[in-house]
Amino acid sequence: MSKKLNSLELQNIVDNSPLGILLINKQGIIEWVNKNLCILLHYSKIDLIDKNIETIDPRLIGLFKDGTTIHLKENSQHEDIWLINVAHAVADNNELCTVHYLSDVSSLHSLALRHEDLKNDFKDVNVTDPITGLPNRRAMYQALEPQVSRSRRYDNQLSIIIMKLNDLNSVESNYGIPATNKMMLEISQMLNDQLRWADTIGKLEDDEFIFVLPETDSVASKNLISKVKTQLDSIILNNNDFPSIIKTQFGCASWEKGDDVGLLMRRAREQLAL
Repeated sequence: MSKKLNSLELQNIVDNSPLGILLINKQGIIEWVNKNLCILLHYSKIDLIDKNIETIDPRLIGLFKDGTTIHLKENSQHEDIWLINVAHAVADNNELCTVHYLSDVSSLHSLALRHEDLKNDFKDVNVTDPITGLPNRRAMYQALEPQVSRSRRYDNQLSIIIMKLNDLNSVESNYGIPATNKMMLEISQMLNDQLRWADTIGKLEDDEFIFVLPETDSVASKNLISKVKTQLDSIILNNNDFPSIIKTQFGCASWEKGDDVGLLMRRAREQLAL
């Protein structure tokens, strides 16, 4: 035979629940809170009971709102606290009131922040574009720096080309991400085929490629751009899964005395915008 709990026993169970619990009456006034809520919030019952949304500490307004996340910033009494508030309507002496249950998710929030930090750390370490396998922006800047230093020291020729694919977002919308990724992979393979062993190609942005061309002047760079345009048209014409026309822009710059990586890139981008 199951035991029937008396009101004192029930009160003790609720009061020591791992959840913070409060009761708000139909007038929007807090009538009761359990002990654990005071512990979670670092507030006393006097600070909470008989308070409404206008009279309570502004940091605790979220107590009155179902489905909200309450953030109590770190201070001298506690570290950062994150609580999720879930409400449930009940009848108390034939009057409708609301019970709010608050869960401490501070540890989960810390894990989520740590996860984001690790993702950002991985991005910083990663030097490869995930779709094409080409060196990414970070790697290309690392590759360009010694080439610029070499040109400064020995006055060697050096050129860079930025190739931008216009309306890549529209291509993704119309043809889907898998087809777009396949197109980018084929384009990257074609670009690799056009380069000499000393040249380097990589990705700057999702829609931008960059060529680093040692011992190359502006005339040779422009000739390479013409070859790339021809090969790009061939890829598009021979594949029904790709758009019939892909508009491209090219920006080319050759090293000049006084250039660093930033100046060289800026002049290439200025040409890209023309």
